[in-house]
Amino acid sequence: MDIKQLTTRSKIAAQQMLCSTSAQKDQCLDILAQKLVERKAEIFAANQEDVRQAKAAGRSEAFLGKLMVSESSFSAMSEGLSVIRRHPDPVGQILDSRDLNCGAHLDKVSVPIGVIGVIYESRPNVTIDAAALCLKSSNAVILKGGSDALATNRVLASCLLEAVQESGLPDFAVQFIDSADRALVLDLLHQHAAVDLIIPRGGKELVEFVRSNSQIPVLSHAEGLDHLYIDRSADRSIISSVILNSKTQNPGVCNSLDTILIHRDIAAEVLPLLACDLWKVSVQLRCDEESYQILARSSDQELLHRSTDQDFDTEHLALIANVAVVGSVEEAVSFINQHGSQHTEAILATDESAITLFTQAVDAAAVMVNCSTRLHDGGVFGMGAEMGIATGKLHARGPVGLRELCSYRYVVRGQGILRT
Repeated sequence: MDIKQLTTRSKIAAQQMLCSTSAQKDQCLDILAQKLVERKAEIFAANQEDVRQAKAAGRSEAFLGKLMVSESSFSAMSEGLSVIRRHPDPVGQILDSRDLNCGAHLDKVSVPIGVIGVIYESRPNVTIDAAALCLKSSNAVILKGGSDALATNRVLASCLLEAVQESGLPDFAVQFIDSADRALVLDLLHQHAAVDLIIPRGGKELVEFVRSNSQIPVLSHAEGLDHLYIDRSADRSIISSVILNSKTQNPGVCNSLDTILIHRDIAAEVLPLLACDLWKVSVQLRCDEESYQILARSSDQELLHRSTDQDFDTEHLALIANVAVVGSVEEAVSFINQHGSQHTEAILATDESAITLFTQAVDAAAVMVNCSTRLHDGGVFGMGAEMGIATGKLHARGPVGLRELCSYRYVVRGQGILRT
């Protein structure tokens, strides 16, 4: 496969997409939604084959869970597509407007980024989510999915290509790299003359590989490492429910909880009750010495362990949670900023001064106040689907939706105005 030729076609398509209308883009998404329904049985059959091969290769249950297309995940994919379709067109929006002293008028106008390469692993839904977001925002997209989901992605990509053609959008607005050859990823990362942005979706190893090898700007996060701090003012009635949801609703994702921090003043009161609730659902606790001593007299010793230094820098993606005792909200913030990944951090508190300090001082893309970390999600935020959650500070942070897939240009209007 000639990646340079492929990216050149994408660049031409991106230029053509600048003139695409909102009606064309919405029609494309409508056709795509219908294609998914019509070919649902084919999608499921291909996915079953992918899952069968992944099981034979000894893939983990967590991996298989991401790879599998279920009735609920298919419905979520379709609903995400519908939400994207209903969003207003993010292109051509006037972001700022002013009259200049020279007599000209200045508009700051949203425009597409151009060509976006999306490199992802085992989640087939990314094929649809990424393409829909890029098309709605008038970007051309190159999709490179993982080899484990190749059969499923082939069917989904076929639906996409048919929808693009039938709606009259540029033929190469969506391109799918139909190959398991990993060398093509490196080749794609070197096409800086045609590709404007790379977005990796996957585990730490993939993201770090892309960051290290790309000659193109990268928008990504590496891992979750999410914390929840229980302040001494926390409402006791919500502690267990929020932490259980953060940790156990879907432990294999980046917005699941990894570390529980608790104020020393309430640790002896709250920890045993919280641990009991977590142990009921088989959550292993890896505790610093102070929290370990508090829990050492508890009944479930099999799920109680002393933590290592490495634990607090590990995204577990499993039913494992670290626990540490801190003396203040300031100490909690310091701990998080040392060990966190700037992804999602949470506080349980009723003391407004503690909440204000935490939300201002903690370095994260999203801060949850008396809420589950699992709420940090583009779908929950009303974006439909998302490209992922960006933890950097340029140019987007948090869920990457339609607006985050746009840049801007300045348009200056006048009548023969010169600079003096």
